[in-house]
Amino acid sequence: MSNRQKLNLPKHKNPSSHRIASAPYNFVPLPEKVVTVVENANELPDHDRYDPDRHTGYFEVTLTTKSPLYVRCPLTREEFDLEEQNKDRHGRAVDDRTRYTDRIKNTPDFFYTRDRNRPVIPGSSLRGMLRSVLEIVSYGKMQWVTDKRLIYRAVGDPSSLGDHYRQQMLGPNRAASPDMHFDYPSPQVKGGYLRKTDTGWAIQPAQEIMGETFVHVEYDHAEPIIGGHGRQRVHDVFVQPAQRTPSSRGRHGRGNLTLDLAITQKVSASPDPDLVPAKLVLRHRKILGLSWVGGMG
Repeated sequence: MSNRQKLNLPKHKNPSSHRIASAPYNFVPLPEKVVTVVENANELPDHDRYDPDRHTGYFEVTLTTKSPLYVRCPLTREEFDLEEQNKDRHGRAVDDRTRYTDRIKNTPDFFYTRDRNRPVIPGSSLRGMLRSVLEIVSYGKMQWVTDKRLIYRAVGDPSSLGDHYRQQMLGPNRAASPDMHFDYPSPQVKGGYLRKTDTGWAIQPAQEIMGETFVHVEYDHAEPIIGGHGRQRVHDVFVQPAQRTPSSRGRHGRGNLTLDLAITQKVSASPDPDLVPAKLVLRHRKILGLSWVGGMG
């Protein structure tokens, strides 16, 4: 290792005592000389297989909380609805006289998944921290492979991307601006299941009942089955079929949002002659407060 290259790291300069800035982290300065792995980008190795002529391994990481740590918990469905209506925890309109502790956005709870008294550090926070450590250890800078997302979902997005999403997934707006009224989703959008077969992957269409391939379940009805919030899970359940009816979803932007939803009134973990088997998919409560259920094909 005697031929290891010595790097000259730039020194911090403070041209004026009035130019003072603070940051929550101690940043590692970038070196003045770039160290490359290969001479040409075409020489970079593939990362979809092991190379016998190269090294591989893993890091064992132990995390220790050395200073006070706080990760805010997301809002409940009820809190989210009040925040959308610009109301405080007691249902009163927020104004300059509203106390700081009564504002919905000032949620004091630490992040948790099931037990409110057991704080949890979210995986996204750990992932970002370990990513930074890996960059330092490997003397590199990881870039995103692609910015293409598998799905985009934002009913109330006022941008052109939101307009395109609503046109494809919800159809035209049936209300006068600034209000919005959509099918949720458009009748042309069907539910289904991704199944692995002997030859690959295939989509199995969900059974259509009363014109719907999936229905929505309110959290109050789903909570006894899912036993908590915060993780995406799939549960075997039995639900009562439902037809679409207009449902007010509160304020979005400058207007009101109404969605035509098929909301089931009954969901159970046990068989019932009036219910049909389905899969209940739990999503994070903060998004819309709804769970999707797809009928089994």
